[in-house]
Amino acid sequence: MGCDSRYRKWQGEIWHRRKNGEIYPKWLTISAVVDETGKITHYAATFTDVTDRKRYEERIVYQAHHDALTGLPNRALFQNLSFQLDNAKERKQMLVVLLVDLDRFMSINESLGHSVGDQLLQGVAERLKSRVNKEDIVARVGGVVTSLPCF
Repeated sequence: MGCDSRYRKWQGEIWHRRKNGEIYPKWLTISAVVDETGKITHYAATFTDVTDRKRYEERIVYQAHHDALTGLPNRALFQNLSFQLDNAKERKQMLVVLLVDLDRFMSINESLGHSVGDQLLQGVAERLKSRVNKEDIVARVGGVVTSLPCF
């Protein structure tokens, strides 16, 4: 991540092309080799293919922001809604937020099993995604059980 003059070394990420034309990330370290007087005689470079590490990092970020069951954005990503609201105000556009609650969902889980409940959630997610524009956000922020006071 830059040059370190004390050690006469530079390191950082570069993009390289494989023989098949695929572009991939590499971590490059270049070190100065000095003689006994401290004069640089040449440079040594090492490359490390970091493709797998980058894929792993992307997967971790995806998992942190998406529901594992449905693949929909989760609460963390949905909290970007305040940004969307500010954007809509700025552009003088309307923003619609629709909350869908599946009535008796807990009964389905309890009577038919969690696998049936999971299938239901996945089906609803797919149906909602297929009905909105690609710039619209469908998110799963549920899973929270709330209770209302009885009067």
